[in-house]
Amino acid sequence: LTILCILILLVIGTVSCRPSDRKPSQPRSEIQDLVGEFHDMDAAEFERIRRCYEDDDTMELCQRCAKATKFKHAFPMCCSNEDSAQDWCKDYVYYGIQY
Repeated sequence: LTILCILILLVIGTVSCRPSDRKPSQPRSEIQDLVGEFHDMDAAEFERIRRCYEDDDTMELCQRCAKATKFKHAFPMCCSNEDSAQDWCKDYVYYGIQY
């Protein structure tokens, strides 16, 4: 018990709870956050999936479609509705229709 009390006193003596000296960073927009999250993507690829990150329903549909089809290009194609992929995904995911 004595050792524990000594350790607590040592920790209290070395730890200080005061505000940071750093200046707060400027608030970032959602788009800047998305770009930061996908910094390793090229701009064209980011534009293909951008719609999914702007609409939750589209995001859910495209994620479910990509998971169901196990096709690595399903998510970006669905997000951008390339070749009417989003319409196909909607029919496939929600109604099981394949054409």
